[in-house]
Amino acid sequence: MKWKHIVPAIVLVAAVTILVRLGSVRQPSENSIPPATTILPSPDRPIEDNSSKVFDAEVHHFGRVMEGEIIPHIFGYTNHGTEVMEILDIETTCGCTVAGDYTRTVAPGERGEIPIILDTAGLIGSLEKKIKITTNQEPEHYELSMKGEVWQPWSLEPAQAMLGIIKDPNDGPSTILKLLKKSEGMLNVTKVEASSKTFSANIETVTPGREFKITVTAHPPYISGANSGKIRIETDDPTKKETVVEAYLFLEAAVEASPQHIKLPPAPLAKPTKKQVFVTCNDDSKIELGDISVSPEGVTYEVFENLPGKQFRITFTFPEGLSVERGDVRIKTSHTEFKELILPITHFK
Repeated sequence: MKWKHIVPAIVLVAAVTILVRLGSVRQPSENSIPPATTILPSPDRPIEDNSSKVFDAEVHHFGRVMEGEIIPHIFGYTNHGTEVMEILDIETTCGCTVAGDYTRTVAPGERGEIPIILDTAGLIGSLEKKIKITTNQEPEHYELSMKGEVWQPWSLEPAQAMLGIIKDPNDGPSTILKLLKKSEGMLNVTKVEASSKTFSANIETVTPGREFKITVTAHPPYISGANSGKIRIETDDPTKKETVVEAYLFLEAAVEASPQHIKLPPAPLAKPTKKQVFVTCNDDSKIELGDISVSPEGVTYEVFENLPGKQFRITFTFPEGLSVERGDVRIKTSHTEFKELILPITHFK
C-alpha cells in the first residue's frame, strides 16, 4: 500500500476515536446536583474545638473603616489551669494601639477580659496591629492582633514632607506632596499654612476637585541638626476636615561632635567609665583640634586622628567616685566658624 492511501486512513481512524471519546463524556442534566460548597468559618470563629484555648480568638478582623475611627475590641480569655493566671505584661506595636483596664488575675476556670482600643488616625491601607501578652503560665507568651483596612476620603502622598540633609546653610530645598480625593464628589482645599517661618507651603490645582499639588519649601536660617515644622491643610470635606503634615530638614554642621551630650551612669560612679566622642569636619576644609578642657577636673582623655583633618576620636576616662552636678567638655577647633564645641555632661538618674 502506498503512503498516499495510508495517511487518509490514519486520519479517519483518529477522527472516529475522538468522536467516540467525546460521546462517552456524560454531560450534567438540568436536574443534576452541583457539588457541595464548603463554607469556611470566619477568623474569629475557628472550626476547631476551643474548649482548651486560652483566648476565645487571637485575631479580630474589624473590616473596612474610615481613617480616624476608634476601633474598640475585647479579647476574652479563660484560665484552664489549676493555679491563678496572671497577666504580667501587655506590649503593643505602636502608640495607636492601647490596652484598657484589663483583668490582671483570673482564678482556675474563670474568665478575664483585655479591652484594646485602636486609633486609626493617620493610618491608611491594610494593616495589622499586634498585641503581645505575657502570663505566668505555660505558654507564657501570646500574640493577639487587630486586622483590617483603613481608607481615607482624601489622602496625601507622601504623608510627610522630608526635605533631606543639607550641608549649605543657605540652601532652600523643596518637596512636593500630592493631595488626592479618594471618594466620590468634589473637594475644595480651604487653607494651607505652615506653623513656622522655616517652612512654607504653596498649593496648585492639578484636577479641579480631585487632585492638588502642595509644594513645601524650607527657608534659612536653620539651626544645626534637625529642623522641623507642621503644615496644616484644611478642606470642606465634612468627614475629614483637616490634616497636619510634619516637615523635616537636617542641616549637617560644618563641624560637629557625636554624641553632643555625654551621659554617665548614676552618681557617684562605681568604677572608672570611658566615653568616646567623634569630631567630624563635613565641609571641604580640614581642621585641627586645639585645647580640650573638661569640667569637673580629674577626667583624662586621649585623641586619635581617624581621618587626617576630617575626623577625630576622643576617649574620655571618668574616674571612680565622680559626681557631676554641672559639667561640660569644651573642644577648640581651627575651623573659621565652629571654633569651639561644647558638650554637656550629666548622669543618668
